[in-house]
Amino acid sequence: MNRLMIAMLGATMLAGAAQAAPFTNGSFEDIDAPVNSYRNYSAGSSLGGWTVFTGAVDLIHGGYLNPDFVASHGINSIDMNGSTGQVGGISQSFDTLAGGTYTVTFDMNANVYDGFIGMKNLLVEVAGFSQEFGYDTSLHAIGQGGPWTTHSFDFVALSSSSTLSFLSTYTGGGRVYGALLDNVRVTHLDGSVPGAVPEPASWAMMIGGFALAGSTLRRRRAAVAFA
Repeated sequence: MNRLMIAMLGATMLAGAAQAAPFTNGSFEDIDAPVNSYRNYSAGSSLGGWTVFTGAVDLIHGGYLNPDFVASHGINSIDMNGSTGQVGGISQSFDTLAGGTYTVTFDMNANVYDGFIGMKNLLVEVAGFSQEFGYDTSLHAIGQGGPWTTHSFDFVALSSSSTLSFLSTYTGGGRVYGALLDNVRVTHLDGSVPGAVPEPASWAMMIGGFALAGSTLRRRRAAVAFA
């Protein structure tokens, strides 16, 4: 393997890495909400890796009406029913390995300012998996906050790209006070994050390995020719 081939291989690998679509921004920290307030995002808006595909959602800063909106992880969380009175849905597409098994984990809470006592649900879908998950608002008292609950499930990827979506199904309270979502994680069975790009040092080691293999092969050919 000559130097030109090694260089071409390295460039190809790096190009593939640049096009990779890893799962990202599961805690909604890559975008800013006003301090101690919230920002509404309508259908078509981008949320740092996520897309609002229907209705509207609110990105809420953890200091807003503290302690009722303290995030599960980081500072921000998402109210899946936007303040404009629209049931919201968000989605994100990311790289997967067809046939690979992945685990989705996420945390739920609820905006209880409509006084509703009962379940506020989210419909979660990915790669043929579809299920509603709920939060019992009796766990959360206004002005006292409430515990975040963690949910998880496995799915088998159907192709090289999968789309994970969360859709509010709560239509009470003027469609304003929905389930809260935070700390979404997706991991492969080996513990890796789907689509994660190797560090530069890892690429260097891989390319260096190819170079070493090529050098060894040349020495063997030279030895055979001499014999």
